[in-house]
Amino acid sequence: MKRIFLGFGSNIGKSQITVAEAIKLISENDNFNLISKSSLYRTEPLLYKEQDYFINCVAEYSTNLSAESLLKYIHKIENKYYRERNPELQYGPRTLDIDILFYNDETIDTDILQIPHPRFSERKFVLIPMAEIASNYEINNKKIISYLNECSDSSKVGILE
Repeated sequence: MKRIFLGFGSNIGKSQITVAEAIKLISENDNFNLISKSSLYRTEPLLYKEQDYFINCVAEYSTNLSAESLLKYIHKIENKYYRERNPELQYGPRTLDIDILFYNDETIDTDILQIPHPRFSERKFVLIPMAEIASNYEINNKKIISYLNECSDSSKVGILE
């Protein structure tokens, strides 16, 4: 089984419910075991500001799927929630976005998949929930908590109560 971390985000519709359902849907699949999940966070849009705040979360699973099969599976989950990909508005609103943040400490760089996620270290909406569940997780011999402490992202990220 491979250790993976997935990032979840939504800012269209009932985002809290969508993110919670997506995490549960994946955990109910026989190819996955949910190990831990962060709290839900309300986060300010990072690049395209003219949209609603996001709900974000990070979950850790173990899986027997290859990275490519995992990507196909999470795209099916996103599509179930009517995810639309608009290349002209890459950072725009979305019903559900699931990113593979880390996959079994592997580095993968293909046309369709980059792991670790290429911008994880620039995003507090990834680093804060990640630090909540795995602050000592290491990427490139550096702990997540160190990435968070060095992150220049000034966007607002607050835990939902």
